[in-house]
Amino acid sequence: MLDPDRLRVADFYEWLGCQTIAAAQLGCNQSTVSRRCREARQLATGHSSVAQKDFLCLERAVHQRWRFARARELRLHGYRWIQPLLRGNLPESWRLNPAEVSVTPVCPLQLLGDHVIDALLAPWPVVAGLDRRRFALFPVYSTPMLLLAPAAGSLALQTGLGHAEIAGSSQLRRLPFVPPSAWDCTQQLDGQLFGTAATPSEETLVESRYWGMALTPLIRTDLVALPYEIPIGYGEFLVCLQDWSGHGQMERLLSAIRWVMAFESRDRPRLEMLAVA
Repeated sequence: MLDPDRLRVADFYEWLGCQTIAAAQLGCNQSTVSRRCREARQLATGHSSVAQKDFLCLERAVHQRWRFARARELRLHGYRWIQPLLRGNLPESWRLNPAEVSVTPVCPLQLLGDHVIDALLAPWPVVAGLDRRRFALFPVYSTPMLLLAPAAGSLALQTGLGHAEIAGSSQLRRLPFVPPSAWDCTQQLDGQLFGTAATPSEETLVESRYWGMALTPLIRTDLVALPYEIPIGYGEFLVCLQDWSGHGQMERLLSAIRWVMAFESRDRPRLEMLAVA
């Protein structure tokens, strides 16, 4: 069996995808992260008759049980837009990923399935295809989608915008913290709404437009919602393995997240459209 320290370091590197960030989160130096990860791989190879990846997954399942049993160092991955609300408001047993690692090198559902992380907060496009026999899904909140543009741009100053005006003077762009599956969904929806309009000419000053929701302006204060109604909703969910869906630590996490969202939607005018599940 791999000792907790080696596997903990290897897990953080697998989760965050950067030795420097993993070292900062673990309170060690980068060379320690590199050495511990190498030792974990060597031990998995030298002491197992199964594939290295399968052995590490089995070891991680054991260590996950250790974390839940002791209510320590449980790992939650949340995307950039929800982090300002959650940081400092989670149960002490839970640890949130750093803000700079919103989109992970490895798909977060794979990290969850491999026992690297213990829970995930994600929008519907990320979790739409998950296996409900293995994963449990809990709704957290819902809110309408918004079309956003720079507050200093000309689009933000206009009223009564139609789809032709938006399509003809702006171009869809991706916010860097949006996961790939959500971006793919956004592109499809944007094409349905604006794809038939005339494309901007080279002479036209093209502004950026982004898809977001009530939480997006909290971290991108330079963006404002355009006066354009989008008949599409956004939902975010807490996901975990079915094995932990009824565990007290998971229930406490879900209650804490819902409480934070309810409190914020009451006191922040920007979140008045947010409905807590």
